[in-house]
Amino acid sequence: MKSIDYIKIILDNCYIIRYFTNNENCIDYINYILTLVFIKYITDTKKEKEIPFKIPDNASFDYLFKKRNNEDIGNIINNALILLEKENKKYFKDLFKNLDFNSDIIFGENKNELLKSILDNINKVIFLPSFLEKNNIDKGEIFENIIKNFYEISRIRQNRNFYTPDYISSIISSLSSFVKKKPKSVYDPACGSGSLLIHIAKKFKNIKIYGQEKDLNIYNICRMNMYFNEIYDADLKLGDTIEDPKHVYNNKLMKFDIVVSVPPLIKTEIDYEKLINDKYNRFRYVLFKNMRLEQLFVQHMLESVKKDGVLFVVLPDRFLFSELKNYDIIRKNLIEKNYIDSIVLLPNFIFIHYIMSKVILILRKNKKTNNIMYIDLREVLDDVKDIYNETDETPTYKRIRFKMILTITNSIIKKVLKLRKEYINLSYIVDLDEIKNNNYNLNPSIYINNKKLKEEKKLILEKEDIIKEIKQKEKKIKKLDKKIKKLLSEL
Repeated sequence: MKSIDYIKIILDNCYIIRYFTNNENCIDYINYILTLVFIKYITDTKKEKEIPFKIPDNASFDYLFKKRNNEDIGNIINNALILLEKENKKYFKDLFKNLDFNSDIIFGENKNELLKSILDNINKVIFLPSFLEKNNIDKGEIFENIIKNFYEISRIRQNRNFYTPDYISSIISSLSSFVKKKPKSVYDPACGSGSLLIHIAKKFKNIKIYGQEKDLNIYNICRMNMYFNEIYDADLKLGDTIEDPKHVYNNKLMKFDIVVSVPPLIKTEIDYEKLINDKYNRFRYVLFKNMRLEQLFVQHMLESVKKDGVLFVVLPDRFLFSELKNYDIIRKNLIEKNYIDSIVLLPNFIFIHYIMSKVILILRKNKKTNNIMYIDLREVLDDVKDIYNETDETPTYKRIRFKMILTITNSIIKKVLKLRKEYINLSYIVDLDEIKNNNYNLNPSIYINNKKLKEEKKLILEKEDIIKEIKQKEKKIKKLDKKIKKLLSEL
């Protein structure tokens, strides 16, 4: 059995749910499915390995599986969840809140048969540590891919920000390699399922994870994701980061070495009076009654990063060039303070529910150069799109190719960031004065097209010089040829 087999088996539950309920939106059931997968994981793991969870006999997955034919199976699962939370208050408080496996509204009139089918299906996967090691299976990768696939096959678009595509997480993780050698903390103010935080935690040993999430169901997915990856000390908070940030110490916002996020991209009504009097003074750059959340999150993140820290935020490309006043003011402030280190350009297929292009903004408060570097990954990542579109390849081969492209991409990013040099069709460095002369517009087409034009002119001039040099050499050769002929004739 391979990782892909685990994912396929668990995702089959989507089709089981659709069959029994006629509900196309299987994402409505993601917390239910992931909860049962999680119980199967901790039950199997506890048999061979010490983990910080207590699992009573009548709350284990084995017990639930034995009771799968019971007419009261919904209540049996509910009672198991209550017992698990009671025995593990430190880790499981409210982890299963809002879940009701006995709900006829959620599971329909065929509830018992549906729950039995789901339990039968999940029982096929094995999380015994010895089995995983023998078959070289990464359990954390399994959980992340289940979340990813639920997200992708969902027919609806709500909750679309809860999962960060793995290639984005991988790229940001690679970008973070140029921060100080041993960062001690990483923070995501809109952490979703936590995949971005986990990728960075895997890169830096002993780094402390902090995150906040507004949606209870997504927050609990994030907690389970951490436990699946054996991260038991993550400081995760539930709540609205903009109106009520939870990571506070001595009435001040906590500061972190690395701050990362893919903030929600929606326009929202805000409590203007509350935010204009924000006790942390986070929104001093710009604040209007109707603002997009990404504009507020960028300002919050700036107040949350240490002076020698680094901030990575994924934004729509409109942030770079929109003439709307709120964008214009933030952009001007970031440029004037020389906070923008680099801008990574991404292709527009990166987030499947959005057609707009995205960028990764890299901000540093202690930046020393007076320029901004553009890293253009739009062509590089086209190969990733091709992999997703190909239907004749096996999932395993796709995964190998996908990882290979990411490895190459990440090594390119590291080299470009480390050397901070221009490479044709990949990286471009633009002086701040040039950007200021363009009214603080960061639209990459202005600078990249100019750079390409200059490169083309340079190549034309170089070509002309080479042709001129060749012609001069040809003349010399002709002269020499005449001399040789003359000498030969004299002989």
